[in-house]
Amino acid sequence: MRWCDVVEDLRPVEVTMPADAPPANELVLLLVVTGHGIGHLSQCAPVIAALRRMRSLKLFVHSGLPADRLSAWLGPIEALLPTDDEFGAVMIDAATIDRSATIARYRALHARLPRAIGALADTIRDRRCGVVLSNMSYIATAAAAAAGVPSVAFCSLAWHEIAAACFADPPELPREMLACYLQATCVLRLQPGTPFAGLPSTAVARPIARVGRARRDELAAWLHIDPARPIALLSFSVLPARVPPLLAAPHDFALVGPAEWRDYGVAVIEDAPLPYPDLLASVDVVVSKAGYGTAAEVCCASIPAVLLDRPDWPEQRYVVDWLHAHGRCLMVPSIQAVTAAALRAGMALPLPATPLPIPGGETEVAAAVLAVAGGLWPKAPDKRPP
Repeated sequence: MRWCDVVEDLRPVEVTMPADAPPANELVLLLVVTGHGIGHLSQCAPVIAALRRMRSLKLFVHSGLPADRLSAWLGPIEALLPTDDEFGAVMIDAATIDRSATIARYRALHARLPRAIGALADTIRDRRCGVVLSNMSYIATAAAAAAGVPSVAFCSLAWHEIAAACFADPPELPREMLACYLQATCVLRLQPGTPFAGLPSTAVARPIARVGRARRDELAAWLHIDPARPIALLSFSVLPARVPPLLAAPHDFALVGPAEWRDYGVAVIEDAPLPYPDLLASVDVVVSKAGYGTAAEVCCASIPAVLLDRPDWPEQRYVVDWLHAHGRCLMVPSIQAVTAAALRAGMALPLPATPLPIPGGETEVAAAVLAVAGGLWPKAPDKRPP
């Protein structure tokens, strides 16, 4: 039986439950979301929505992301359990890692790693969680194992790979991360993404992407422009260190982007009358960093992208190779290369010969979560770190 086929085969099992236990058909899930930017949350939100369509869900969330953003993206949350441990990497700006600050935080975290794992394991037991879903917390997979609860880890990157490439001093850091990941019941690797070196995993065939409906006339009316005028979406959850030259030089683009750039004539994303997926589907070009969420969304919507190069980020080459094969992508070396000419060049790129990717990876991940929670995921042999 394939894991993606198991949802229809789940059957309730008669067991003796404590008086305060959840209903038999309710899934009690702890979601652990890395606080390293909005991209991790954008992968999780469609999965949670898919799970809500399949089962009654009682959701606990362990994350360092803002509570209002978590609620807006995930829907009803039973309890938010804030944490400073799930930080991923410390960033100077949208494209630059602060290596020294990141290493210092990891040194401090791993000095108390057993206590952090134990504390989260206690939370899992106390909240009577039936399964733990992690994107992409190694602490969560180890804590779930310590609590005797199955876990699913999924993402487009694994932090032991990032640590090996970017924070190799101290050298034990990636080894300790991998040892925690190896305790997961199931590891799912999103594509495009890193290969999860040394970590047995199952590839998710379809991307996770919010694909909207093009509403060009409505967007143009809000911007008070002719619908034929080109529109660029400047999509950054963390601002680049400098303002792009595009904002300071004359050009014919209408711009939608961060509130911090409103003084340059940029219409603010949050003020738009369209939800973000519809907004993205209605523009001519997207400017952002090279990450999974942007790549999946522009590719599935067939919108060209101008992306900032992040040569020190191991995930980038896998994302960009996939985007070159399936979409339209112009890489620029820095925010200083984001000009009207660069946007025009991105818009002029030819459509790929390959069919557009079809989203839906969230249903594959959700089905795996239900399989793991129901004890139907194939048991793997003992896993040991290399």
